[in-house]
Amino acid sequence: NPMQYSRGKNRVMPNSRRQHISVTFASIALLLVFWAFSVIHLDRFPTVHQDEPWILSPGYKLFSQGVYGSDLLAGYYGMERHYFEFMPLMSILQGLAARFFGLGVLQMRFVPVSLGALTLALTYAIARRLAGRIVGTLAMLLMILWQWTPASGPVLNSGVPLVDLSRIARYDILAAWLGLGALWFFVAARETRRRRYDFLSGLLAGLSGLAHLYGLFWIPALLVVTGVEGLRQVKDSYHEVTKAQSSQSISSCLPVLVVKSQAIPGVLMLTGAALPWSIWLGYIALNWNDFTGQFQIAQRDGRFQLSDGSFYFGNFLDEWHRYLPTGWHAATPTRAGFWLLAVGVPIALLWLIVRALRHSDRRAMWLAVPVAMLPILFALLVKLKSFNYLISVAPLFAVAIAWPIARWLRSPRRTVRLTAAGLLALVAAQGLSGVMQMQFVASRAPSSEAFFTELRRAVPPKARVLGLPQYWLGLTDREYRSFALPFYLSDPASNRDAISFEAALDRIAPQYMLIDPPVIGALTDQSTRRNRAVTAEFWSYMRRHQARLIRELREPGGTTVSVYRLDQ
Repeated sequence: NPMQYSRGKNRVMPNSRRQHISVTFASIALLLVFWAFSVIHLDRFPTVHQDEPWILSPGYKLFSQGVYGSDLLAGYYGMERHYFEFMPLMSILQGLAARFFGLGVLQMRFVPVSLGALTLALTYAIARRLAGRIVGTLAMLLMILWQWTPASGPVLNSGVPLVDLSRIARYDILAAWLGLGALWFFVAARETRRRRYDFLSGLLAGLSGLAHLYGLFWIPALLVVTGVEGLRQVKDSYHEVTKAQSSQSISSCLPVLVVKSQAIPGVLMLTGAALPWSIWLGYIALNWNDFTGQFQIAQRDGRFQLSDGSFYFGNFLDEWHRYLPTGWHAATPTRAGFWLLAVGVPIALLWLIVRALRHSDRRAMWLAVPVAMLPILFALLVKLKSFNYLISVAPLFAVAIAWPIARWLRSPRRTVRLTAAGLLALVAAQGLSGVMQMQFVASRAPSSEAFFTELRRAVPPKARVLGLPQYWLGLTDREYRSFALPFYLSDPASNRDAISFEAALDRIAPQYMLIDPPVIGALTDQSTRRNRAVTAEFWSYMRRHQARLIRELREPGGTTVSVYRLDQ
């Protein structure tokens, strides 16, 4: 058909080009909307979570003192010198940002918000490569308005994964962005036939694993796609060879074809992944005693019982808790976003598989394998059922859903078009309601900096303080220790040379204690013999050092923080 033109005031423009420009502007607008959602009241809401300063602390010490360690847990298997409890990449990135922008809630959270914006942009880039600009824009819309869970605190304040998880300074958003980068280079390698992209794909997958260990799931997922691609190429080459050569020649050619089409890209990806991990593993080897000591924390929690078959079975049965972190509520069936997740994603995956098999659509297969494999690997291998980890699969789900919806919106059947448009509008409306509710709550939240100012007035400079990690951000110039430290030192499951809880407190020798409801809950738990001993020893220590309450402060989350002064 001849190209159709739309006439403007002074020019003639092809409809397709005009559509491309409109879609591009819409994508830019969605990126700006996300940025506005995320930056407004970022320093006020949500309340600082204890993981945020905890993750920041080793990176901050690296760029301020040249040592990758955390003084929050000084004295526990060299944590003040070498930190192995979580992967290092996000902490290093946060420490670098603190070096240039200073310490503070806003500065700390600017990094994940930036990573969230980059994740959104990369989602568009991948969707555009696979299926076109319209699919990319729809995927972006889903990423910022697809409400997976009810809007509930303290973290899931809008119910939209990208919006909520970009507002807290954890490593999940970095693992998601690096994993998507690995997929982008993987697709680019297949489109351009440039093998260096396979290496870069593996490199980013390895770096994703250094943001969080589950980021390594990208490596088997991409290797499986590579294997399927190799088998397809062997099949095509086999048919070509049969036309000109004998069966004996064919048999001799097949191994070469397999190596050329399948093994080389896989080796390049593994080499790329091994590069950053060789550095990290070398660092572990040089500090092996500290690593094995700190690894007891993960062993205590049972996160790596890989030789036990019940580990995988139990993980799989409990996986629904990851997707329904607040449980099943009466309002759950009324959320379009829930049904899009529970029903829409499997349908979209089936649609991709059919396209890949029946229509030999390579791009559908490139997406279908990670969409299927990553949730399976999460279900089998990750015991901790944290919703936060799902930010790595959220972009994949968004692209998988956006692809068939974009086709249905262009369907010749009016009923199909209206159904797809209605579903999309309902999901967007409920998601926008959750985001606006979050912004309303954020606008009324008190400032964390005001609380930190009061805390600094209550605790003199250079004092030794024991409290939860979230309060360290306001007392970085004090000798601050986390309340987790005496528990680690006194727990036989975490410390091969465990001491009593009171002896652990004697070793720390705090001059001030910050006690809030979570600490009270841990210190008054009477469910086990050890817990009862901890309670008795804690109050014995407080009496022995004549602890006295000197100040009560209201932290931004609304709970009361009691400041105690102890005599030495």
